[in-house]
Amino acid sequence: MAAMYRGEKHPRSDTSRTDHVYPRKRAAAACRACRARKIKCDNLRPSCGACQSSNATCIYQGPQDYSAFDPASLLILDRLDQVLSKLDQRSATDQSQTQSHTGQRQTSSDELQIPVARITPDAVLKWPIFSNRYPPDHLTGITFAARFEQLKPTKKPATTVGGVDETAIPELVKRFLDFVHIKNPILDTDALWSYAEYAAEEGLKWDSASCLVLLASALGCISERYACDDAFSPEPNSMRIYADSYYNMARKRFGLLEDGLLAPQCHFLAGIYLMYKLQPLAAWPQFHMASTLCYIYLQCESRRADGTPEDRNTLDRRLEQSLYWSCYKSECELRVELNLPNSSLPELNYPDTLPTPPMFDAFLTGNVEHSPGGISDQTSPRKRYTSSASEESWFYYLTEITLRRISNGVLSTFYSQDCSSWSEESIPLMVKAAEQFEQQLDEWYQTLPALISFHEDEVPGHELPYLVRDRMLEIRNWLYRPFLYFAIHAAPDSPCRGLVKHLVDKAILYSMRTVRDEPVHHRHHGTWFAIRGAVSIALGVVGAAICGMIDLPDDWKTSMDSCIDKVRYWQDESPDVFEMGQVLADLLEECRDA
Repeated sequence: MAAMYRGEKHPRSDTSRTDHVYPRKRAAAACRACRARKIKCDNLRPSCGACQSSNATCIYQGPQDYSAFDPASLLILDRLDQVLSKLDQRSATDQSQTQSHTGQRQTSSDELQIPVARITPDAVLKWPIFSNRYPPDHLTGITFAARFEQLKPTKKPATTVGGVDETAIPELVKRFLDFVHIKNPILDTDALWSYAEYAAEEGLKWDSASCLVLLASALGCISERYACDDAFSPEPNSMRIYADSYYNMARKRFGLLEDGLLAPQCHFLAGIYLMYKLQPLAAWPQFHMASTLCYIYLQCESRRADGTPEDRNTLDRRLEQSLYWSCYKSECELRVELNLPNSSLPELNYPDTLPTPPMFDAFLTGNVEHSPGGISDQTSPRKRYTSSASEESWFYYLTEITLRRISNGVLSTFYSQDCSSWSEESIPLMVKAAEQFEQQLDEWYQTLPALISFHEDEVPGHELPYLVRDRMLEIRNWLYRPFLYFAIHAAPDSPCRGLVKHLVDKAILYSMRTVRDEPVHHRHHGTWFAIRGAVSIALGVVGAAICGMIDLPDDWKTSMDSCIDKVRYWQDESPDVFEMGQVLADLLEECRDA
């Protein structure tokens, strides 16, 4: 575990993926009812004992055929299962002790319910060290005020640049798959290609398929190839100005969406598009609608009278799983930053802890290499996507879901109350809980396949490893922030200072890694979150500087200046981003004058 904090590099093996055979041991799977209730299933068929006693419908999920996966892929999937299993076990035991001691609520073992808006820049500005300089929810209030202005009726006609070029749709869909879909693989890509080719040849219709194609095209316009070097500003995306035209055409079809998976998929993509535009409050209703429609769809499917999951189409099952987890993750991400209603999806007690990946050629050959944007330059657009991007995409996606579960555990354990709960009385159990989460992160780190692995102290040169590293830094910062707060505000002679010293040092280490690297100039659907996260972390460093009792690296002010410059790169996109840069700059200037 200590290796994680010495900046040691994640070992990469040069051994061929097919040199060894990894045994995969799988226990008998519980029925869906027992998995949802988190009780032991005796696996009796056709109905287990628990379902017989409760007169419940007993349904077993059909066995997944993993025979087409290469051995290394099976090992990675097995390790992710182990990480999630241990997360559930710890959630039900050790974390409950910490929560009962601090007065925090007990969450479900899946950690699907999370506290809202406790890690925001506004939450840090409430720390006593800042002496109530800013009113409560100062920055979040600007976010809501800006959305209010957007919703005001206006007599000025909306301006659009050009119309929709139907012949450009296949190329835009290819860009969508290369740059966007790889991060949330919720669509049947073959079906999407068919819809796109039909639209290009026959024209757009007023149906769900055309709506999906238009949203994919809008995202193809606004997305761009990943570039990690901020020394040079990215080249202007000439297609971005046409994105709204495709999006507005799609919006006109929202009221005509038919029942089924396409409707929630469309609303989900609309939410992603609005996050690309740094409009979180406009994105929220789209994600919430996607979740609601997904909830209704899954409820209907669970009550089908004509079959069991064994009878289901494997592709449909995977699309349901992916849609569920993408909707849930997106709602969580927004609720972490904004005080918004909880998702309805946790109420389903969804039994699948991870989506089932597809089986594609890349898994069999094991020879996929990183390429810019996750694609290779060969053959047709369809083959280019499926043969290169799929394996990396799915390893990233499964890793994201695993990290979402870990981060939710951190939030539920440490942030169910405000910062006043991080008291001297709570510190011993908080330290114990932090060490358990560190172990979970270490175990997760060991599961990373080479395609998405990274070195902690380096910004990866490819987008998906960059996003995985960014998520890891986020969780580390959330984990150590309570101890930084305690070190800033505790009495100099507090007996707990020695107990938290190693965690405070890690708080500064991971804070500085973040402010040196974030937010990048690359536009992606998490840009707004990255900006907010970097500002929250930077404010914590400023608090440590004002305190004067915490050692900071010599270059901390230079790193803060760099972070402010990166925030200001995005300030014209949203008023709250402008104000975040201003608040950070003002506080840093006061530190210089002190």
